[in-house]
Amino acid sequence: MDTIIFDLDGTLVDSVDAIYAVSQKTLLSLGLPDIPHVKIRSFIGHGVHHLTRSMALFLSLDPAGSKADEIYRIFSELYPAQLDGNHCFIGVPEALKELQIRGHHLALCTNKPMAPARSVLNHLGLLKFFPVVIAGDSLASRKPEPEMLHAAIQQAAGNSAVYIGDSEVDQKTALNADIPFVLFTEGYRASSIDELNPRAHFSSYRELPDLLQNINALKY
Repeated sequence: MDTIIFDLDGTLVDSVDAIYAVSQKTLLSLGLPDIPHVKIRSFIGHGVHHLTRSMALFLSLDPAGSKADEIYRIFSELYPAQLDGNHCFIGVPEALKELQIRGHHLALCTNKPMAPARSVLNHLGLLKFFPVVIAGDSLASRKPEPEMLHAAIQQAAGNSAVYIGDSEVDQKTALNADIPFVLFTEGYRASSIDELNPRAHFSSYRELPDLLQNINALKY
């Protein structure tokens, strides 16, 4: 394949501590009780709107009500500036550099909004690897709908592609887009590897460049 598309949270970056910090700042500003770290982690993957509505539901608030709207607004305002708590998974920069050396086009497809996505990528020194970034507010639809992956492939001028992610949402997105899915096993998934049935899986980024050489990507 000539195009490698990555998810962000739970795939390239362990961001759960940062997202948790923003959630707690948001709740504190509204006089609402904390939500446990493990619950916030379970809300990640579908974008900010889903996450903040899940927070409202957990607190027995109307997810379509004014308080939920306040949670969404304040979270969205705080999110781009929350850089502490974001960490690259071990070996990510080295793997991305090697993939570029081998001639692959790299792109990113995330449900995180563009402002915090680019902020985190820049903070961690990863933005230079991704001339194409498709974020949760780039299009009218989000993962698991396939349009974001289609746009990433088109903008990368690729012919064949693979999507690398860590979650059920990523697996469904690749399936809907009719491209192979490769699972990073150290992210935020709830399902087993067998349930997700990826084309391949890996736990260390040191494995990734050679792993991808052995995958025959579907033509797009």
